[in-house]
Amino acid sequence: MNRFPKFFWSIIWIIIHACSVLLMSILLLGITSDIAFIILSGIGITLIAKIVRGHTLHEPFLLNGNFAFWIGITVFSFWFVRELLTFFNELSSPFYFLMMGLGIYCCSQVVQRVVLPALHRTKYSHHPRSAPPSRQKPNYVKPSSRPPTANAPRTFLISDLHLGHRNIIRFCHRPFDSVGSMDRQLIKKWNETVGPSDRVYFLGDLSRRGTTQKNLALLHGKITFIFGNHDDYLKTAKHHEVLTYKGHSFLLVHDPTEVPKNWTGWVIHGHKHNNCMSYYPFINGTKKRINVSAELIGYRPLDIERLLQLNYDSIKRMDTINSKTYRMS
Repeated sequence: MNRFPKFFWSIIWIIIHACSVLLMSILLLGITSDIAFIILSGIGITLIAKIVRGHTLHEPFLLNGNFAFWIGITVFSFWFVRELLTFFNELSSPFYFLMMGLGIYCCSQVVQRVVLPALHRTKYSHHPRSAPPSRQKPNYVKPSSRPPTANAPRTFLISDLHLGHRNIIRFCHRPFDSVGSMDRQLIKKWNETVGPSDRVYFLGDLSRRGTTQKNLALLHGKITFIFGNHDDYLKTAKHHEVLTYKGHSFLLVHDPTEVPKNWTGWVIHGHKHNNCMSYYPFINGTKKRINVSAELIGYRPLDIERLLQLNYDSIKRMDTINSKTYRMS
């Protein structure tokens, strides 16, 4: 059941790339240099893809190293596919733009699914000079369904439930068959983890607009609400908050790109889900970031004591709450 959306979006992206190639061919009609044409086409196709991803996945438009990297990949893909079509004398084919779109999409998938994971494994593989990965088996222990007592309130963190958002299931590959099943499971996991006296810092994007107050009423705990880009206006919501807990200080914010410039400590955020884990894993010790998007923490609120038990500030990288832990060397 989950394969159809992936196949559907593959077709959509092939069409988007094909249309981008057509558009760039029209805009760059007067360019006579092949090198300039290929480079400008690659830049244009990457820009269009960024704009589309911004509207569908709500990703911020950042002119950073990642953007430059994908420009390079797209320029190479454009050149490579074009050379193949030239070799087979298909430049005048009526299917030229469709084949270009298919080729660019396939190249991007090879990079995303084969090259980048291989580089990631190489970068974080164990070697004698680095600390060995943590051997702790259960990085996440399911709590008892019995709420904690009123005398021992706990502190939890979570972001991006997206209750009622059907599209989030396919965008983030969530393991739910329907939006109704997703909502029921997320609310259940929250309420069997959090007791009425516990403090929960929710870091934005609770549900589709118009249902925020209704869904808040279904959730246990004393909730401090950090505003997300999908949320209704709440008078008590904050853009960011500094949480100090047992001598540890964290800046809580929905979007990590909106951290105040004067903050140099650890940041706990959401917004990035599991779509950009090369840059926004659960713990990124190099950047001092902790991503508590629901997908990365088992779809239930994360007890802050768990972070302290992990010795988070000694972790170089940890993709999800259930993944291996790579320590600072």
